[in-house]
Amino acid sequence: MVKDGAKLQLGNNVLTAHWTPGHTRGCTSWALPAGKYRILFACSLTVAGQNLIDDETYVDAAADFRRSFDKLGRMKADIFLNFHPEFFDLEGKRAKQKAGLADAFVDPQELPRRVERAREGFLKEYDRQRRTARRS
Repeated sequence: MVKDGAKLQLGNNVLTAHWTPGHTRGCTSWALPAGKYRILFACSLTVAGQNLIDDETYVDAAADFRRSFDKLGRMKADIFLNFHPEFFDLEGKRAKQKAGLADAFVDPQELPRRVERAREGFLKEYDRQRRTARRS
């Protein structure tokens, strides 16, 4: 089991684990310094249809999402990656890189944008589920 803040060395690379539960209980994001860049492999930030209000198997999902958004919102990353390539436009960035833009993946503002967009999506879904639960 990997603890929050644990370091994992792979050759000359050292990844730091950051627990970011919500999408799943064990969701873990990984930070990696690479030369002058800070890279973050972010665990999924989306609700993806999960029950946030009365899920007996994951009671703390909503609270975990909130804590993870706050944690990720305090982090810095020059390069934002996600386990789902469509969530960070891997195809578009790779095409720009192939066309000669060496720093196509570098965007220090992408992490805060992605976190804020995910937080907004979470809040909308949480409110929707709360309204639906009240009617039941």
